[in-house]
Amino acid sequence: MKRYVLKYGMPAQDSHAGWEKNALPIGNGALGMKVFGLTTTERLQFNEKSLWKGGPAKSRPDYMGGNLDRYDSLKKIQEALENNDEKTAKKLRQQLVGIKDGYGGFMPFGNVYIELNHNNVENYERGLCLNDSISYVSYDSNNIHYERKHFASIEDNCIVSVLSSSSPASFLIKVKSDLKGSIIEYNQEKIVLKGSLEDNELKYEMRLLLSTDGEIKVADGVSILNAKNTTLSLFAATDYANVYPSYRGEDPSQIIDRQISKYDKNTVEERHVKKSKENFEKQTFELTEYQSEINTDVLLQKYKNKSASNDEKLELEELVFAYGKYLIAASSQPGSLPANLQGVWNDIEDPAWESDYHLNVNLQMCYWNVYQAGLFDEAIPLLDYISSMQKPGAVTAKMYHNVSKGWVCHTQNTPFGWTCPGWDFDWGWSPAASSWILQDCYNYYLYTQDKDVLKEKIYSAMKGNAQFWLENLKYDSKLDRYVSSPSYSPEHGPITKGNTYEQEIIYSLFKNTIEAAKTLNDDVAFIESLENVCSKLKPLSVGSWGQIKEWITEDEWKGPKFLRRLVYKLHGCQYHHRHASHLLGLYPYYDINSKTPDLMQAARVSLEDRGEHGSLNPGWSKANKACLYARLKDGANAYKMISSLISENLYDNLWDFHPPYQMDGNCGYSAAVFEMLVYDDGQDVKILPAIPKEWPNGKVTGYHLKGNKKLDFEWKDYKIISQKIY
Repeated sequence: MKRYVLKYGMPAQDSHAGWEKNALPIGNGALGMKVFGLTTTERLQFNEKSLWKGGPAKSRPDYMGGNLDRYDSLKKIQEALENNDEKTAKKLRQQLVGIKDGYGGFMPFGNVYIELNHNNVENYERGLCLNDSISYVSYDSNNIHYERKHFASIEDNCIVSVLSSSSPASFLIKVKSDLKGSIIEYNQEKIVLKGSLEDNELKYEMRLLLSTDGEIKVADGVSILNAKNTTLSLFAATDYANVYPSYRGEDPSQIIDRQISKYDKNTVEERHVKKSKENFEKQTFELTEYQSEINTDVLLQKYKNKSASNDEKLELEELVFAYGKYLIAASSQPGSLPANLQGVWNDIEDPAWESDYHLNVNLQMCYWNVYQAGLFDEAIPLLDYISSMQKPGAVTAKMYHNVSKGWVCHTQNTPFGWTCPGWDFDWGWSPAASSWILQDCYNYYLYTQDKDVLKEKIYSAMKGNAQFWLENLKYDSKLDRYVSSPSYSPEHGPITKGNTYEQEIIYSLFKNTIEAAKTLNDDVAFIESLENVCSKLKPLSVGSWGQIKEWITEDEWKGPKFLRRLVYKLHGCQYHHRHASHLLGLYPYYDINSKTPDLMQAARVSLEDRGEHGSLNPGWSKANKACLYARLKDGANAYKMISSLISENLYDNLWDFHPPYQMDGNCGYSAAVFEMLVYDDGQDVKILPAIPKEWPNGKVTGYHLKGNKKLDFEWKDYKIISQKIY
């Protein structure tokens, strides 16, 4: 297989901007590090994904995950909507919120600094090899050749840095915490950092083990003297545990003691490379055999200014696809929390959106590319996390909806059971978000056919969420359908009942739950209740100007297109909005397909109406639209979207930005490519449904299909020349 490498001819800038745009990421799900590649003082910024402020604390003895008793407000809004009084519903909507205190956020852990003082540098190169998940730096200084390797071991749950030089060299190692109240201890064998967060008393610890063929002296830091080979092994943990309601577990010292007792530094790199290659090379996608010698930032700039050769363009498009797979693998492994908005990386105490879990598209998109790539282990943290929401989500279901069975959560979540709406209705209210993320969970079973995982990790959450909706939905006799109320289409528009976003998600949840219940031989009466309501959800309808309607009231907004824009604005809608939530039936669901040509055409009308670029112009939105165009078998526009993402939404280190950096756009890019290559609804498989003219030739191996199958195929001049399903 080809080697996919991000490479650069200079270090990253030692700043937050350099961290975001230039430094290179490694991770093993729980631990993450950004490598700067500096030659005077190297900076290795690291994270541990459970290091969060917020949640239960001495200062918050009555912590309830932000929930408020708001059922009376809900009833008033539902009554207003029943009487077609949107004005009153809109006025009252801010009562359906949660509190902000205790929400918290993902925290930076600290930095390892290596004072090198190499000023006269030649032949500099730094990079990141995706195949073996190793970041490297090499250069010459004063007739000595220096090399550094950094990798995050999944099996040993540590980050390893290997420093070597052609002649003995000396340097100083220091560790700095990003958080107040930390204690740093230095000795001959290790550097220890301990502390607890001021906000919630969460304990944390980091140990940096030292091994060298030189001398070690402890003073202001640890000096390594006259060494040719030095290995630094970083372990970190907190006392967080995803156990409701305390969210505390074992002391981090005990966790690290156990990890170190099993650690073998002599074999860690060999085992790491083997594991990484097996993971990364399960699935391949090649458009060209060409591999350029130019640096990645130069290649990206050539792509942006349209001076790249055809082979260079194809090479970068392949690399960005591979990078999406790499990032989710680095951010989500069994035993860790799932990937958050920034994966497992953060260097500031107030990251955008707290670097949290957003469920109105972002977390879903982070996992859109795992199953086709065969990255099933990477999905396990998501299954565990969503399953853990059931108990706190039952509190939200009761306090906001007066629902006695099941559970629900809304737009944003944290590791501390935060399942209530956000503190602003217009982005924070989305009870269907919990149902949408369950599609990503159920996909695990659809691809693997693993009934044990379905039973143990997935079905309970699906059933509980379906029970919530059975009790929460309202029958509208005029429409002859069950509707959610109130409903809101992320993150704009009027407050209504039964909008397409929620109806489609609930409809798909019920279909999936019925299927899963039959697979596991669950209660027949429960299945029948789902079937009866599902038949009356009627999620999709075509509007007066040929569109998929986003809101029930949409066709009341009369007038030609130029006036409709004004009416949209009056109803709180953004005409070219970044979200395309009413098109979920097209992607990721399959209810709009070639067997429903009228809906396919209406979906195209709606997608084109959204415009090429959504409001704020985020990369994830372009990836989402590329997936939608691929389902429409429109390779030209799907390619246009992913090409625009590369040209307008990638930093030099190929991180996608909203701005700021969010991992969802990277993973969404890979998902869009998967959709362009293969259509797979579990019954029909179509190869190259949306191949663009820019990709006349290519080869794919290990494309995982639903039903526990894989697919290899190759095409030339847009025609399949070989294929194999196994």
